[in-house]
Amino acid sequence: MTMAIWPPSCASAHDYDGIRAVLIASGFTIFELTDANVSNIETFFRAVVGVVPNDPPLSGKPHADAFVDSVWEGFQQLGVARIAVLWKHADKMLNEGLQDLIEICDLFQEVARSLTTTHEGRSSRILFHLILFGSGPNFPRVRLVWNGTNLVVEQ
Repeated sequence: MTMAIWPPSCASAHDYDGIRAVLIASGFTIFELTDANVSNIETFFRAVVGVVPNDPPLSGKPHADAFVDSVWEGFQQLGVARIAVLWKHADKMLNEGLQDLIEICDLFQEVARSLTTTHEGRSSRILFHLILFGSGPNFPRVRLVWNGTNLVVEQ
């Protein structure tokens, strides 16, 4: 059964290295979206195709169903138990594309949800976590702790 920590966690950009280290030490496969130019759904799709595994390959053009199916398949093919997507500069979306940010988070939630179900005769056991990093009051200083079975975010 896949477990997803949802909604996605928001953390201060100052905590990026520490959180990344905890995830790696806890056995997570990490995918890092570091493009500071992601400001709407179009720029997100162009950036994410080179970051997360996707099969069939995504074109970089916004298409929700294709994203969910392709990223799901890409994660399945990894054969790992823990995956985290770390998104730097997510705060840029608050000012330039808030509705797009909500839609993108919904897409990742659908990926996480689809990982919990049997799809074409296959099921998975993947712990998935999305962490948005940025500056400002929506991105508090946090500490991430692995308790042996789950991630716990402490503020």
